[in-house]
Amino acid sequence: MLKIITTQLSELLKEDHILQKHQIINPNNFNEMYNLFKTKTILSICIYDKTFSKKLKSGQIIPVCDHINNTGTNILIGHQKKLDIDFTDMSNLYQKRDRSIITVCCGKTLNTEERYPSHYMCNITTLARAMRINTIAGYLYNTK
Repeated sequence: MLKIITTQLSELLKEDHILQKHQIINPNNFNEMYNLFKTKTILSICIYDKTFSKKLKSGQIIPVCDHINNTGTNILIGHQKKLDIDFTDMSNLYQKRDRSIITVCCGKTLNTEERYPSHYMCNITTLARAMRINTIAGYLYNTK
C-alpha cells in the first residue's frame, strides 16, 4: 500500500511526525502524481490531508467515506488522452470505515464553515481511480 500525505498537511507537521515518513505529494501537480502512480505497481493507496474542524480534537485522524469537489477544477481535464479515458466512475471511491465522514475539498483555502473541509484530497483520489487504483483509503488530520 502506498501511503501519501499532502504537501498542505506536511507543511504543518513537525519534521519528526510519523506521517512525515509517508510519500509527500503536491496534489495540484498532475505529472508528479501520474509518474508516481505509473512507475510503481500500486494496488491500494492511503491518503492523508489536512482539515480544520471544531468537532475534532487537534491531531485527531478521521476516516473519509466520500468527498465533494468544491475546488473549481478537475485534475483529469486536459489529460484524458494520456490516461486513455473518456469517463471515470467515481462511485464507491473510498474504503468504507466506521464513523467515516464526507469531506468538502475546498482548494487552497479551507472553508471553516464546512464540517470537515480539506484541500485537494479529491485530486489524488480522482487520478488514482482514473489510473485503475481501486482500493483507496482517505483520512483527514485535524489541525485545530
